Amino acid sequence: WGCLQDKQDRECLRSFLLPDNKPANKYLYEILTYTGPWDGASCDSAVYLELVGDKGTTGHRKLDSGRKDTLRRGTVDSYIMRTSKFLGNLNYIRIWHDNSGRGKYASWFASAISVHNIQTGERTDFNLNRWLAVEKEDGAISRIVQASGTRSWSDTCAITFWKLIKENHVWISIFSKSL
Repeated sequence: WGCLQDKQDRECLRSFLLPDNKPANKYLYEILTYTGPWDGASCDSAVYLELVGDKGTTGHRKLDSGRKDTLRRGTVDSYIMRTSKFLGNLNYIRIWHDNSGRGKYASWFASAISVHNIQTGERTDFNLNRWLAVEKEDGAISRIVQASGTRSWSDTCAITFWKLIKENHVWISIFSKSL
């Protein structure tokens, strides 16, 4: 059973093209979304983002795989975004959703977003660890997050702790996905 679960986890490793990518745009970014492990963290609402760098912006882009198994509790999803030009050093990201999901799937707990510049290999992290939910925290479904550069000591400890628990605890490792 464990081997079957590991095989299914490996099959979930995939990247989705953003639906609004233009074939003429040749600059590629990989966007990794990390959904938190909490109950109700999964999201069916339409999620959007805007990346802003010192040389340009992406404008509003929709994260949509066309599948219902993305943005699920405790998962990492990968999206490929095409842009017309290099955005430079990424300064911040604006992330939001339209709250259209039903019930507890309207909200989303976004742990972090990582953006990999495919051409240069650079990686920029945006650490959120916040709810995008009308019924939780401050009720905001939109966040602007500065590029993290480096993680804070407490964020690093929390991520390391949860990763160790999820990978090494006899029972938790069986029922959770590794980050």
